[in-house]
Amino acid sequence: MEKKISAVESELNIYGLWAYDAATILAIAIEKAGIANFGFQKTNVSSNSTDISALGFSRNGENLIEALSNTRVTGLTGDIHFVNGQLPSSAFQIVNDCQGYCIDVFEAVVKALPYALPYEYIPFAKPDGGSAGTYDDMVYQLYLGSFDAVVGDTL
Repeated sequence: MEKKISAVESELNIYGLWAYDAATILAIAIEKAGIANFGFQKTNVSSNSTDISALGFSRNGENLIEALSNTRVTGLTGDIHFVNGQLPSSAFQIVNDCQGYCIDVFEAVVKALPYALPYEYIPFAKPDGGSAGTYDDMVYQLYLGSFDAVVGDTL
């Protein structure tokens, strides 16, 4: 029996561009590191283990990390490089553009209230635009009385 694979029609979006750029920089780093043998070291795990760190690791991991750290390319989404093992944040940031399911629910509830409820969205960020802490830090601000409500999400 032959199985037919159907093509899914979808629009190209930022996630597709990021995936392409990730594959590109990874391929370049592999070439730079001269990795020809892709070894994988498995650790002793049971078949029902859910511990991700116990799944194993690449024998070329250190070489690949070093090569990635020293690789810089211009991808479809712009300049791609790592600083201290992290992608640097873009110089362009959208500030105070709050959107998503929780925001939609909040605004629908406020609209349905029989009275006016003024509100303001305040990013949980430092003056330089970086994160002001963890999700737990943000929720702790409720306890301190810094905010009346908080909403947090990740990309």
